[in-house]
Amino acid sequence: MARPSRGMAIGALIAATAATVLVASPASADGSGGASGAPSGKTPKICSKVDAIEARLDKSLTRLNGDQNTIGSIARMQARFDRQKAAGHAEVATYLQDRLTTRQALVPLLTKSKTDLAKVKDWCATQPPVKGKE
Repeated sequence: MARPSRGMAIGALIAATAATVLVASPASADGSGGASGAPSGKTPKICSKVDAIEARLDKSLTRLNGDQNTIGSIARMQARFDRQKAAGHAEVATYLQDRLTTRQALVPLLTKSKTDLAKVKDWCATQPPVKGKE
């Protein structure tokens, strides 16, 4: 029973990361950012988190694109699915097929999030430095 909980936790982390990136992207797209758009002349908090988010996205994509020996990879889930299907365990194979489909759907989402995050990173580079507390 530990695996579904772990998978749900990973999915929640990825969804939270994607939501953070998507929330930050519209601000950079409409040009409302900058010193006048940031409260008290400080840079938005997202700018201090960009590197950590980027590292999480890279780690997730590396894991998903790993080989059959990489826990959490698409290839490993595909191998598990193939073994269960060949053994005639239709119910387990169906369950694993659903998990495989979910992982395969994550790759384009995370890749797009990484592209969006690069735009946020560029936008953050144009922001003024954070000043001390008022």
